[in-house]
Formats: sequence, C-alpha cells, structure tokens
Amino acid sequence: MKQLNYKKTFKSGIVLITTLLILTILFILATSFIELMSKDYFFSGHQFYQTKAFYLAKSGLTYYQNGGLEGAASKTIQIPIGDPTSICEINVDALTVTCRGLVKKESGEILGERIIQARLDSPSNWYEITR
Repeated sequence: MKQLNYKKTFKSGIVLITTLLILTILFILATSFIELMSKDYFFSGHQFYQTKAFYLAKSGLTYYQNGGLEGAASKTIQIPIGDPTSICEINVDALTVTCRGLVKKESGEILGERIIQARLDSPSNWYEITR
C-alpha cells in the first residue's frame, strides 16, 4: 500500500486574503472619490447661482444709472422678462441705491442672493453688502 503525502500549504489562503484586502482598499478609494466629486458638484452649482445673482444685482444698478426707475422709489424686475426665477430688486432711499439679485427655484427656494449698494451721487462706485 502506498502512503499519501499531504503537506499543508498556506499559499492558497494568502491569495484569497490578499485579493480581499486589495478589493477593500479599492472600494474605499472609489467611495472617497465619489464623495469628493459630489461635494465639488454641489459647490460649483452654488458658485454658479451666486455669480448669476451678482450679475442680476449689477444689471439693476445699470438699469438705475440709465434712468429706468423714472422717479419710482423701488422696482422689481424679472430678467429675462417673465422669468420668475431670476429677479432684480432695486430700492432707492435718500442717499443710496440698493440692488438685490435673486436666483430662485420654481418653488420659491432661494439658490443665490447678492446685494450691491451705491451712493446716489456716484453710482459707479458701488460695493457689495451681501450678508
């Protein structure tokens, strides 16, 4: 009768453990990358709406400089006309003109808001007062 030689080798177990370890590391890296990209996407959207609101406020100041108010103390303009999501509010008091640019969703949620102000005697020297 022949005697069978069985030698225990640990090589097959190490391959499995190494494979699982590499897959775990790749999964963690992929999850981190996806989270980083989603945050970047959110911040770029936020920056887009803030920039759009700034230019809406600036266009309100230009509207005032070109005599668009015609003696009124305040006016709300939708830019383009009829678009309820892009609004410019112009308010004139004794010393200053304040222009507020708003970007909204259809539901009314504000996505971006910027406020600029200028003195009536020098409207080209404006400054931002966004809170």
